[in-house]
Amino acid sequence: SEYVIKIKVERKEFEGRENYNQNIYRCIVTDSLSGEIAKDEIIDITFFPDTVCDGEEYIVAVDLRIDDRTPKLYHFSSKNSLFSIDQYDEIMQIINKAQ
Repeated sequence: SEYVIKIKVERKEFEGRENYNQNIYRCIVTDSLSGEIAKDEIIDITFFPDTVCDGEEYIVAVDLRIDDRTPKLYHFSSKNSLFSIDQYDEIMQIINKAQ
């Protein structure tokens, strides 16, 4: 993936319909683990329904989807791109080995 970041979910911005099974959430970047996204940057990320909660922190692996909008829109690089904060050390080991 292009970016691995730690984010805090602010709120749901868009709820997908039956044929678009994803919601868009406004998030704040709390740490950039891989790739260049500034700390405290406000971004939007597409999530599957019922996978995240407002106010919670997560680690996500994402790719830039649309950058000509504010805030920029990111999407998961794979279906397994959402991680618990508890996995931070394990994820950092994998990133450091890949560099």
